[in-house]
Amino acid sequence: MKIFFKKKNLTAVLMIISLLFCFNVFVSNTLAAGLWDNISCKESGNCQLNDFVQIGINVANMILGIVGGLTLLMFIYGGVMMIISAGKSEQTEKAKSILKNAIIGIIIVFAAWTIISFTYKAFQAANQTWYQAP
Repeated sequence: MKIFFKKKNLTAVLMIISLLFCFNVFVSNTLAAGLWDNISCKESGNCQLNDFVQIGINVANMILGIVGGLTLLMFIYGGVMMIISAGKSEQTEKAKSILKNAIIGIIIVFAAWTIISFTYKAFQAANQTWYQAP
C-alpha cells in the first residue's frame, strides 16, 4: 500500500516538474529589458525625477506580471494537491487553503491597484493615470 502512494507522489512530482519546464521554455530571455523602456536618460545619464517615476512604474508593472504567474502556479499546485489527496480530509483542507489564499492574494493585489488608481484620480486631473509617466 505504501509503495502505491510513493508511486503516486512520484508521478505527481514529475507532472509538476514537467509543467514547470513547459512554462519555462516559453519565457523570453529579455524579460528585464522592459524595466528600461521609456527612460530618456539611459544613454545620457542626465536623469530627472520623472525618469525615476517611470522606473518605479515599470517595476510595478513587472511585479503585477509576476504576481499573476505566481497565482496561476498556486492554483495549479492547489488543484494537483486536491486531485492527489484521494479523499483524505487533511490534504483536501490543505489544498482548499492554498486555493483560498491564492484567491485572497490576487484580490488584495487588484484592490491595492484600484485604491491607488481612485485616490490618484481624486487628487489629480481625471485624464491622467498613475501607472503611466507624465
